[in-house]
This record gives sequence, structure tokens and C-alpha cells, in this order.
Amino acid sequence: MTEEDLKIIEDLAPYLANTLRNENPDSTAYKAAMKTVESPEFQARMDVLRTHEYTVTTQGVVIADTPTNSEPTNWGAVIGILLGSIALLFVIIVLILRLLIKVIGKRKKDTIYVCTCTKCKNTREEKYENVFKGLMGGMTRYSEKYKMKKSFGIGIGTAYFGHYQKKIYCPTCNKKTWHEIENINDVMYDGLPTLKEARDRMFEKEMNKQ
Repeated sequence: MTEEDLKIIEDLAPYLANTLRNENPDSTAYKAAMKTVESPEFQARMDVLRTHEYTVTTQGVVIADTPTNSEPTNWGAVIGILLGSIALLFVIIVLILRLLIKVIGKRKKDTIYVCTCTKCKNTREEKYENVFKGLMGGMTRYSEKYKMKKSFGIGIGTAYFGHYQKKIYCPTCNKKTWHEIENINDVMYDGLPTLKEARDRMFEKEMNKQ
């Protein structure tokens, strides 16, 4: 019997530990104490103390809820998984945006924008790739307004631009200046499917299922 076992026995039943330490192994008291310790009930109590934190009070042994062999939370791994998930989500969003930009861009390439330089007042036509250059389409400033339309008796708000300006190259000023995009409200939905196109696509999809 190890010293650790004797310590647990002492915490459970001090008189048993005292007998096992001080009595002769051949004595009746020692054998009786060993019989008690080796009983299934007492061994079960010892196993609980081996695997749990506990304290000894005047009322007896108080066992903690958490096992001693339970592993602490690895916060480094948790943070790593969280950051990895955020990075993966960011990559997915970027891929989706690039796909949308590519699809919409194909339809916008033929769109013509009427641009008026706010400095020299020169008005000219520009293609999509000249107006929406650079990261995120270049520098933009605009104001939005809303107008209400009734559809089946329900008011629906539609957004439109009060003004929409892009900073692009002006050949007259020979530098980048702010340009008012005069026809932005007419071409702002170019590249996106119309209501009729969306309806036709849904109808075609349903027909293919049948």
C-alpha cells in the first residue's frame, strides 16, 4: 500500500489509517482494517478522491465538481480556430464578390457614361473601364434620395442618386478632377438582371425540372 493510498484512507477514515500505520500486520485489528479498506464500497470512495479535487472539513470530505484529470481549456487553440474561420469566411466573401464583379462587368462594358468635369464644365462620354478604375472602383462621392411608387396599393421606396461624382482623368484639365455622371440613374442597374429576365430565368428553371 502506497503512502498516497494511506493519505486518502486517512482523509476518509483517520482511525483506519492509524491502525494500518501502527499495528502489526498479523494483528486482528490490522486485518480488520484491511478488510474494510479492500471492500468494494471503500475502494469506490477512494477512486473518487483519486480523480477529484477535495477538501477535508470537520463535517467530512467535500468533493469538487471538476475531476483532477480534466484538461484545461486551450484558449490558444480556440482563438486559432476562430481566426481561421474568420479568414476562411473573408476569402469566400472575396471570391463571391470577384465573381459578381466579373459577371456584372461583362454586361457593363458597353455602358456609356455621360461625364461633366466640375472644373472646366466639359461634357464627354466615357466607357465603364475609364470611370470605375482602381481599387473598389476609384474615388466616389454621391447623395441618395428615395421616391415612392405604389404597386398593388403598397408604397415601395426606390433609391436614386441626387448627384453622383467620380474622380477621373479630364483631357481638358490634363489631370484627375471630379466629374458629375449625368446619366447615372439611367444606367445604374446595367449589368443586373431586369425583372423580366429574372422571371424568365425562374420559368426556365421550373420547366427544366419537369
